[in-house]
Amino acid sequence: MALAAIPVLAQPALGQAADPYDPPSLTFTPDAAAAQDFDKYFYFHRTETSFAQALADIMECDNFARATDFGMFSGSRQLMTRKANLRVCMGYKGYRRYGLPRAIWQSFNSDAVKPEPTEAERTRMVIQQARAASGPLPAQPELK
Repeated sequence: MALAAIPVLAQPALGQAADPYDPPSLTFTPDAAAAQDFDKYFYFHRTETSFAQALADIMECDNFARATDFGMFSGSRQLMTRKANLRVCMGYKGYRRYGLPRAIWQSFNSDAVKPEPTEAERTRMVIQQARAASGPLPAQPELK
């Protein structure tokens, strides 16, 4: 996915109506059931990171994660491998992880390997992830 193909590169102005590239609300009340799945359902954030930098980092790490599974696994095992590779890459870049309930996570991530999201869906999700990664500091505690 090339940066030139990204339709929106700026955060909307404060008070401006939300657009389809805004991430979902990341505000929730944690409960024990959701917390058990935070290793599977999370997002990245790095303080003082611009949207453009977060977008470049997520695109690089997403492409790395997709390229490194080499088709050796299928289904849920392939998805686990991609998430693990994404965690390593984003962690290396200094991003922290914050847990989410599955329903919120699914609104801007795909947990399906087959069929893959369309390129338009992937673009929307990556932009939303970058906005979350460069947005306000999460209220939830960082995952270790």
